[in-house]
Amino acid sequence: MKARTCAQIVLIVILSFSMASFLYAQPYSHVYVFGESFVDRGNAKDLFWSYSIDFPPSPPYAEGRFCNGPVFPEVIAENFDAGPLDASFEGGTNYAFGGARSVGDNLMFGFIPIPSVRSQVEAYLAEVGGVADPDALYLLHDGGNDTAFAVGAFFEEGWEAAAAIMEESAQGMIGSVQMLADAGAVNFVVPSAPFFSDSAWMCGLAVADELGGLYNTILETGLASLDGDLRILYFDLFGFESALADHFITDCTYCVDWNDPTASVCSDADDRFNWDQAHVSAAVQQLIGDAITVEMLRREVVRLAAAGVLNAGQSNALLAKLNGAYQKLEDREPETAANKVRAFANQVDAFVRSGLLSAERSELLLVGANGIIAQP
Repeated sequence: MKARTCAQIVLIVILSFSMASFLYAQPYSHVYVFGESFVDRGNAKDLFWSYSIDFPPSPPYAEGRFCNGPVFPEVIAENFDAGPLDASFEGGTNYAFGGARSVGDNLMFGFIPIPSVRSQVEAYLAEVGGVADPDALYLLHDGGNDTAFAVGAFFEEGWEAAAAIMEESAQGMIGSVQMLADAGAVNFVVPSAPFFSDSAWMCGLAVADELGGLYNTILETGLASLDGDLRILYFDLFGFESALADHFITDCTYCVDWNDPTASVCSDADDRFNWDQAHVSAAVQQLIGDAITVEMLRREVVRLAAAGVLNAGQSNALLAKLNGAYQKLEDREPETAANKVRAFANQVDAFVRSGLLSAERSELLLVGANGIIAQP
């Protein structure tokens, strides 16, 4: 009888956890992505193929991506149970193109026109009749290609010309966010320009990081000044990558040469910061996606505290766990980070069971946290 009772209790516990997963719907209806190769899911490859150019080739690149695995928007979408991020060329919600600039034209291979981030946003709005989904998450990321242009201008014309390019780029991104907001979008993630001097193509080039820093300052300030009831997370990708780089091989080498990608591929891709001359490895992309997820959870806790739903002690206890998780992601300790996120989820769940948080208010917190915890 005792054995049967214990078995029944175990079954009830298992069913309780299983049923709990159905109590929380996905917090975002879709994830829409606009940007450059760092976040492209296959649009550039499809476009190049229409010109009979197979790039990036798979293998060694993961199909449609400019790295060897999922890009960080895919990680975020998976964490929040928001479905796959297929290329918009294939009917999906990822509008990013490798080679894109914030505004203005760019040509790949000298003759293939690449839609800018602004053009990508305009294409999305045209498809939805000018009305953006207010329940979706919009991720916009650029800065790399514009920085490359700015570095060229710096060596040819000096700092002022280079700075003008970065200012135009940052203002273009701010304008694209405002365009989406004017159409009804509410939830945004806008990462900064990346950390350039550990990439192979700009190895040790201090001016690249200086120009990226200028872009980031203008972008962060401009996003903070946008009008409307918007939820905009500006993510310091530059700072996260600069910390993370200490835990990877970053001697300005890379795993695969984009000029001849099928010639040879390294055997230690997961330990390398750079996949090719300009793009980080899938291992780095995964950590970036998880770090942004943690930042989104932190932002939601702060929002609940500001609304008076959580008091200072309650919010600080949750934030301490998330701060610890973020630090462990910077240290490339994802398992330890997941344990801290698990402690966070347990505390949120306790708040729900006690009636302090409603299921609706805890939805984003628990879905995002469980997304990180569930990773293999």
